[in-house]
Amino acid sequence: MIGIWSEYSSIFLTWFSLFIVLAFAIPYIFAPLTWGKVVGFTLPQDTDLAVYFGRSLGVTVSGISLVCYLASSTPSAQPIVFSGLVFITATLCMTHIYGAIKKIQPLVETLEIGAWFGILLLQLAVFPT
Repeated sequence: MIGIWSEYSSIFLTWFSLFIVLAFAIPYIFAPLTWGKVVGFTLPQDTDLAVYFGRSLGVTVSGISLVCYLASSTPSAQPIVFSGLVFITATLCMTHIYGAIKKIQPLVETLEIGAWFGILLLQLAVFPT
């Protein structure tokens, strides 16, 4: 069963990434509460949406961590993984800067800007060539 259609893996990754970006990433980034309402959460009294987003983020971060760990012993995969990490870290910097400018986050989140920027610089310094 595993890999029976492996010749289609590139096509799958292309379409899957587009689907995930359109169905989840863009709505989560630009209109998370609207997305929540569309899928049936009752806002603002329903705190289940916050729990859902927290669980989704936890699973996503776990997946990123697993990929990083697996790539740590696979040098040929490292440039691709680092490219993804640099994107994630740079956009986390932007997300935290946006929250600071809008004054919609606790102080700890604003302080994370420095931490994420430092991590970004470190990633760039150790980026595999």
